[in-house]
Amino acid sequence: MQQPFTEASTNPTPQLTISEEAINYLNETRRWSKFFAILGFIGSAIMILIGLGINFFMSHIPVSQNEMFPFNFTIWITFLYCFIAVIYFIPSFYLLKFAQKLKIALLTKNNEALTEALGNQKSVYKFWGIFMLIFIVIYGLIIAFGLFQFLLMDLNNF
Repeated sequence: MQQPFTEASTNPTPQLTISEEAINYLNETRRWSKFFAILGFIGSAIMILIGLGINFFMSHIPVSQNEMFPFNFTIWITFLYCFIAVIYFIPSFYLLKFAQKLKIALLTKNNEALTEALGNQKSVYKFWGIFMLIFIVIYGLIIAFGLFQFLLMDLNNF
């Protein structure tokens, strides 16, 4: 069985051997990554257009109907949609950089380009991991606040 890594003491420059099957998998991963990056860019653009569209249409509602809202929520909705668009743009950008660097690495068999590509892929996973942790904490706080409100409501009934 061939070992992909060699010890640093026996060989000063350790090498990683990638089989043709692994190269094919990486190439297919590159294509899918580029596809998802493009979808992410399209989704970000649509989110911005929706946010601006909501702002445009809500500004044309007569004032009497628009007064039912205590604050100018169209600005907040526009901001929210643009914020979500940025959230989706960031990992899409890293995914596109991963696909581009991986293509260069596979065509030129360049280890440095492969390292940069994998660094971009790591950034995508790191971004989504931190994003999910933030939302888990937010959901936990919402649940805790809801339970607290329920308990207060229940105690006030006695």
